[in-house]
Amino acid sequence: MLDQSWLPLFAVYTGVIYLSCFLGIQFSILKNGPSITTMFNRLGMVVPVAVSIFIFGDIPTTLRWLGIILAILALMAYSYDGS
Repeated sequence: MLDQSWLPLFAVYTGVIYLSCFLGIQFSILKNGPSITTMFNRLGMVVPVAVSIFIFGDIPTTLRWLGIILAILALMAYSYDGS
């Protein structure tokens, strides 16, 4: 049997991270509104994709590159204030 004495500590650690993220999302909704918060949460998938490309050498297909580019352009367009 494997030693699982670290499991309660890991559970507390992940619980603290979950609670911190949840409170951060609540704060962002109050400050920025639900639309911007939701958009940035969805665009958060760009970070794991970038990690898989640059660290693990996972090369996306043409369609996935198009999706990454469109996601970044959507973020830039939504953030543009006209000045």
